[in-house]
Amino acid sequence: MKWLIWVWAALLLTLLFIWNTRAYMPVSSTEVSLAQLRFLKSKLASGSAEEMQRIFPEGFFFSWALYGLANAQLAAQLEPQHPERNWLLENALESLRQLETEQAKKIFPKQLNPPYGAFYQAWVLYVQGQTIKALGVKNTDPKLLEHFQQGCEAFASALAASQTPFLPSYTYQSWAVDTSIGIGALGIHDQILEPKFKTTIATWVQKAKRLLEPSLGTLPHRSEYQTGVSEESTRGGSLAMMILALAHADPEFAKQQYQALRTHFFATPLGIPAILEYPKGSSGDGDVDSGPVVLGFSGPSVIVGMGAAITMNDFSSAKAFNGFVETGGFAFSLFGQRSYLFGALPIGDAFLVWVRTMTPLTQGQWQPILPSFWAWGLHLLSLLFAIRIFWGLRKSLQAHAKPPTKRGG
Repeated sequence: MKWLIWVWAALLLTLLFIWNTRAYMPVSSTEVSLAQLRFLKSKLASGSAEEMQRIFPEGFFFSWALYGLANAQLAAQLEPQHPERNWLLENALESLRQLETEQAKKIFPKQLNPPYGAFYQAWVLYVQGQTIKALGVKNTDPKLLEHFQQGCEAFASALAASQTPFLPSYTYQSWAVDTSIGIGALGIHDQILEPKFKTTIATWVQKAKRLLEPSLGTLPHRSEYQTGVSEESTRGGSLAMMILALAHADPEFAKQQYQALRTHFFATPLGIPAILEYPKGSSGDGDVDSGPVVLGFSGPSVIVGMGAAITMNDFSSAKAFNGFVETGGFAFSLFGQRSYLFGALPIGDAFLVWVRTMTPLTQGQWQPILPSFWAWGLHLLSLLFAIRIFWGLRKSLQAHAKPPTKRGG
């Protein structure tokens, strides 16, 4: 029995060591991202997108969109001869095919302008743009190029015809983040093809600035669909997502919004580096987009906050967020696949690999504002747990070492 006690103690201490070292893992790793994408590919093949649709309103669509973006973004960073690059590009193209299916479209109102609404069209354009960027314009199917260009034109026309900068995603419902993704797609268009939307982007930014939250200087979360006036103030998760998209179209405006994010939403509840879901000094409940709000922050807000930090070249913040995700996400790797939270929520894995495959889009430096010693609490807790393990091990060995009691008589 002694050997079994030693094995259990060694296993627990090894897991404790791994857990602590994960706080310092690099933000971006090709091998880790590939392992995550292999896991997602297997889950999508077994119906995880359909399963996510039963949990989230856009679960099917988002599962494929984020998967496609991550594949395209990673492929764009690899050398042409990399053995996995073609596999990544094939996955991105498969994602685009899935986004065009009736299964992906059926929850969106076709009669809106643009058709199926801002959410659907913006994300499709965003995935198309990143995929074309990864393929290279010369290597892209002319039909995909035409589809992308026509979609961008239609999105720009819808903006020109709208009284508000925030196009509706559903009937009578508008969120600034959805249109911001489309603006980012227009920015990608002008990076890879003949620039056409500089004026559209500049006009949109000018109109959007008039509707910023007065006390925060940030884009609103939800807006009145006819006027763009805020109906729900800024949320940390949606602002971070707007920033990482807008950086493709107007880096300076994205920087302004990121500075506001750092000022009003960066926090360290219980020493944890996080993006608050609601501005400092206010509170609210979670919803289907944010998930549960605990200690003022949600899991998605931290993940997309890491994406915003990467695109803004704020790697000290990105590293802190990544450390928390690694230690709190209970990552598990097996047979070349990697999942988080035991693979229970694949759409969360898709969000994470999407932001990890992003690259900086702006220049400049940011002063660190999240404490570099945030993991000390984790280390202290682990040390106490390790002491408890050694104490229990000592007691167990002492108990086994006692000679058996002789029967009297």
